[in-house]
Amino acid sequence: MGKLLERLQDPSRSGVYRAGTDAAILEASRGTRIDVVPIELTADVFGAIAKALNFPEWFGGNWDALEDCLSDLSWRQATGYVLLFRNFETLGKDQLGILIDVLASSAEFWAGRELWREPLLGGVLAAALLSYLGVFVVLKRMVFVSAALSEISSVGVAFAFYVGAVAGIDPHAHGAVPLLLEPTWFSLLFACLAAAMTNDRPRSNPKRRQWPTSMNWT
Repeated sequence: MGKLLERLQDPSRSGVYRAGTDAAILEASRGTRIDVVPIELTADVFGAIAKALNFPEWFGGNWDALEDCLSDLSWRQATGYVLLFRNFETLGKDQLGILIDVLASSAEFWAGRELWREPLLGGVLAAALLSYLGVFVVLKRMVFVSAALSEISSVGVAFAFYVGAVAGIDPHAHGAVPLLLEPTWFSLLFACLAAAMTNDRPRSNPKRRQWPTSMNWT
């Protein structure tokens, strides 16, 4: 029972399984927050599933709508969901095949639902931080800094390849590029020089403060 319950509670093992009986599943899930729903299939497969799972009124009664609802289930508060389909032999071969595909797709969604939470949190934090930095950059007249530095660093990479070509070094023919001709160093050097130019702000005329950055961007 312990292994079965552990499997039922593991979202990564969501899928479509065939069981000889549902007695063990019902016993293992008793007293837990897993929502176990027996579904008696009939010729009206959409109506049977909608009735068992209390689908909302907007359910369209088709396969796409079924997959949408099975990938939601927000109206049923539980830590997990187990759907026990009975009388599946009442469905035709094609209809049963489509149902299994829809269930498999929904199970795949639930198996990966933990994957998007951290990226979503990271996106929210990045949006908050970058929005603050964006205002800071605009107010400090540094709008073109990031674009200018990236462009200048790209020039450094190109210059490294040019120097290598003049020196007769083909990066595709050699196993390793000499350290002094490594494009990364040229990229950093050009970016640092551009940053130094950008930081040179004439105090006599505040309107000229953006000229180094604009020149780098150009």
